[in-house]
Amino acid sequence: MFDKTPPNPNEHPIPDAVQVYRAGKHDGIIAVGGGSSIDLAIAVAVCSQHDGSLRSFALAEDGASRITAATAPVIAVPTTAGTGSEVVRGANPPADGIAPDGLRRGWANIEQATRDGNDLDAWRNMMSASMQGALAFQKRLGMRA
Repeated sequence: MFDKTPPNPNEHPIPDAVQVYRAGKHDGIIAVGGGSSIDLAIAVAVCSQHDGSLRSFALAEDGASRITAATAPVIAVPTTAGTGSEVVRGANPPADGIAPDGLRRGWANIEQATRDGNDLDAWRNMMSASMQGALAFQKRLGMRA
């Protein structure tokens, strides 16, 4: 178990987390938590099986082609309704239809979900909204040059 995930992790915790992964001779990772835990787990899945810094695998560095099937499998168990870190980057044409539905679900259920933590239907809709938001993020946000 690695429980030293900082908020919005960068490359600093990766060597320690990779060491824990390798020392345990694990064959996969289960990430439980919010975006920070899931993001770190994905980084460890890549860095534990490939040589190079995390940055060398970034899309902006043309590093996605360096990531092979040797990457450790990750099971993500999101415990927050946030940005949907359990979804990976990629072109996603269905996002045009998914984003408005996710926004409607979130808007319609956020108050009830936070008022009554036992309302499973409201939370189910919030988790769906979270994942739909992540799928929409994959189209990239903002203007491009």
